[in-house]
Amino acid sequence: MDPHFDPAPTEAWWKAIDRELKGNPRSGLFVDLTPGAQSPPFHDWSTPRPTEPLFAERYWGVTAEVGGTEAQMNTELLDALNRGADHLLLDLWPHHRLETVLEGVQIELLRTEFIVEGDPRPMAQQWIELCAQRGLDPTSMRAGINFDPWEIHYRTGRPAMEDAENRAVIVALSQHPGFDRRLAVNTAIYAERGAGPALQLAIALATAQEIVRVLGDCPAHQFWFGMANGPDFLVETAKLRAFRALWAHFIREHQTSFAPAHLLCETARRGWSALDPHGNLIRATTQGLSAVLGGADEVLMRNHWLSQAPAPERHLDVQLLHLIRYEAQFNHCGDVLAGAYTVEYLTETLAGKAWERFLDIERRGGLGQVLQQGLLSDWIRTEATEEQLRFEQGQRPVIGSSVYPHIENGIDLEVLGQADRLGLQRLAAAIERQYLEAR
Repeated sequence: MDPHFDPAPTEAWWKAIDRELKGNPRSGLFVDLTPGAQSPPFHDWSTPRPTEPLFAERYWGVTAEVGGTEAQMNTELLDALNRGADHLLLDLWPHHRLETVLEGVQIELLRTEFIVEGDPRPMAQQWIELCAQRGLDPTSMRAGINFDPWEIHYRTGRPAMEDAENRAVIVALSQHPGFDRRLAVNTAIYAERGAGPALQLAIALATAQEIVRVLGDCPAHQFWFGMANGPDFLVETAKLRAFRALWAHFIREHQTSFAPAHLLCETARRGWSALDPHGNLIRATTQGLSAVLGGADEVLMRNHWLSQAPAPERHLDVQLLHLIRYEAQFNHCGDVLAGAYTVEYLTETLAGKAWERFLDIERRGGLGQVLQQGLLSDWIRTEATEEQLRFEQGQRPVIGSSVYPHIENGIDLEVLGQADRLGLQRLAAAIERQYLEAR
């Protein structure tokens, strides 16, 4: 408080505000930042608030995801590396040979993560063999492997494997020498399907708890978390900060050594427009910035066209992250929002709601039971329906679709078809289809 001014009590502020309102209700001054989080118009300094940073300054990586045939993957990842990516996310199938996919790639200089369809153990063995061929010590590599049977169950509607086999894979990966981040928790699909931020965080904790149950221990340093950020800048920034706080609390509850969460954050496409790809490009920029300010260790920016981008624009995802990294000077970024009232309010609110939902999942027998009973799908469907209703009522606009639609852009129904094949459940899909079919 400035010593040149006398402190004013909260009642005095409200009295002055009421005079200006001239009989209008105070409710119009409160901002609904997200359902269940209503920000007041000013901060009462008599109420303590956190000011300590939730994470230390760190260098964050620009991640490129590649898939396809071995030759296609090799070409794409070399191109991404030439454009400045320093983290790789590889979409692999059992028939892929890492030796071919990673030919000419200096894996010792990068962080490499693997998404493997099916049993990941053979690909993990390939990684060990590749390191041996190149004379590299696998225990010194920065790498992770993605196996989240609960996310697979939700995404596909069926278990990844039998319970005993799932347990065997998790135990084997936890002991694997070739990966420093062996235990994956994926929540991006829940964000894309319409789960709110608190539910996303609760699912992340519940998944980690399932892994802890399998291992009988909480090896915090082995976890990596995949999340997706939507276009609501303040909420999504606070969501990642809230997860940092929740993870620290989770570790304390298990009375194990602290290790910061490793977060890979991608741009969610649920709120994107098929009619306005360049509007999506601006959205992706703010989503990438919210990931950085929220504490992500890796940022993956998705293709803003929702389908195959024109050749002159395929470089823009990585280039935009470079703008954030170098021209905006966020290449080394700590928790610069620590103490910012609205962000701290959102962080605390989301963390509290997420912890309560996590405890509710645990009371119901854990994430596995909630999945089997269909409760998780019901919860996500309910939140998605509520968000869709807000969109249809104009409370949750999508610029370029529900507001200022660019129907003259010449994008046809094939774009929507490709988005459908990707499994994207976008808010504006129905209204865009009406626009395009009416042309």
